Amino acid sequence: MWLKSLLLLLVVLEYADSLNNGLASPCSQWGNSVLQMIDYFVANQDKLIPVQGPGFFHDPDMIIVGNNAITPDQARAQMSIWSIWSAPLIMSNDLRDLPPGHKEILLNKYVIAVDQDPLGIMGRMVVQKGNIMTFVKAMTPSYSFVLSDVGLNNTKGYNVIDLWAQKVVGTYLPSSTYTATVNATGVHFIKAIALA
Repeated sequence: MWLKSLLLLLVVLEYADSLNNGLASPCSQWGNSVLQMIDYFVANQDKLIPVQGPGFFHDPDMIIVGNNAITPDQARAQMSIWSIWSAPLIMSNDLRDLPPGHKEILLNKYVIAVDQDPLGIMGRMVVQKGNIMTFVKAMTPSYSFVLSDVGLNNTKGYNVIDLWAQKVVGTYLPSSTYTATVNATGVHFIKAIALA
């Protein structure tokens, strides 16, 4: 059995009525599009999850991150959920006119990596308490170890070479932690060369 890493997302979703504090525009766009799409995908996740995978991704619609009508919190919530779902991250905004903080949301390499995980598994909403939803997503496994735990105790350290990539990935001390991502049925093949 292949080990899988698991990603957990806890998100608080507010609906238009609870956000209506004079900001009608964000409420209507957020409540009438994004929240409806989230509700639909969550309600139908048992049908959607089994038929999604590499080459077959559900498209819950464009992300509105970068739209002046939503808050940074709303932008992060949508970007997170779309990434949990491995959904296409198609932007619907003018890149020349991004509100403060939205460029960083759109370019967050860690969130994008969740979306583009090679397994392509759609995350599942597993618990909902009021307006708080918890999602989980199985991800491509990663493996970490401390060099000294596998007998690499040279005090000057090691150059570690990824043999399939044919490159040195770094210099590590015995106390260093090495982490690798391994695709399902894949391999990560390294060689540690002791430094003199």
